[in-house]
Amino acid sequence: MKRLSTGLAIGAVLVAGSVATSWTTFAGALQTDESAAQAPAHRDEFDFSMLIQGLSGTPGCLGVEVAQFQSGKLSIFAWFEDKAAVMRWYKHPIHRGAKSALMPTVPPENYIPLEHITDEMKPIMVIATLTPNRNEAAADMPFQQISIELYRPLPGGLAVGGRLSPDTVSVPHLKAFGDTLGRGE
Repeated sequence: MKRLSTGLAIGAVLVAGSVATSWTTFAGALQTDESAAQAPAHRDEFDFSMLIQGLSGTPGCLGVEVAQFQSGKLSIFAWFEDKAAVMRWYKHPIHRGAKSALMPTVPPENYIPLEHITDEMKPIMVIATLTPNRNEAAADMPFQQISIELYRPLPGGLAVGGRLSPDTVSVPHLKAFGDTLGRGE
């Protein structure tokens, strides 16, 4: 079996958006109270908002967004100031608990997380995406597809009235224009 990539549980917990909670809870996870503790032992009991709050509260996490695509894929976009910040989340008790709760049959990892990322590569955007398994009875895991992808800003781009990434993420040569789209606001 191919080993799963660094940050797997970030994406795996998206399962909670379709299996243990409604999409409304998934989308509203950033607006819940901050009484998050450790993840429970079973995925049916998993509190997705706890994952988002733990991720958002990780030192060096610059921002978090959740999304659902037309294809049905669910995603978490998380921006980190550097490799050390990503590793703080990777080792965080909530991340570890989520991985254990949602994927108890996955073998232990035997690789070095972020092995090919240098300290100079920053900021880092982690995108965790999964497609929920609509037929839970026929699957070992509650998702059909999962990916964890790492990206960095490239020079350039345009932002009018705001942008996807947090303002604290530096994008070289980004042309940003105002807070509104010229609607007289």
